[in-house]
Amino acid sequence: MSTRARSDELAELKAMAQELRVKVEAFEVKISRLQGEQRGRRKQTIIAHVEKEKCIACGICEKVCPTHAVHVDETANIDPDMCRGCGWCARECPEGAIFLTPLEPKKAGNRSKYGGAGMRISRRGYYGGHFL
Repeated sequence: MSTRARSDELAELKAMAQELRVKVEAFEVKISRLQGEQRGRRKQTIIAHVEKEKCIACGICEKVCPTHAVHVDETANIDPDMCRGCGWCARECPEGAIFLTPLEPKKAGNRSKYGGAGMRISRRGYYGGHFL
């Protein structure tokens, strides 16, 4: 097998792995929502925000969001009820227009002090199994 064929196969496998990660994230969100509905609350204190001035409406964030919380018109718009704070959109934004911020305690309501879907956040920027 030539080096070119190996690199093509590796690239294809990486793309497949990325697709699977996105699907797993979406399933985790659905499970978390169903569990949250059963408990009557949703755990999350971190959500994504868009700096409208920096956004170029490229649509990358919309494609990578596992919960489909991002919709792009003239700029990216994030639905705070759908966003679970995973950070995929912020990581992939080429302009750095998306960032994660904690909700104010008044807005957080019954949400836990940890991120959505039971994710813990470390000082190194580790969100739910993925480095940002």
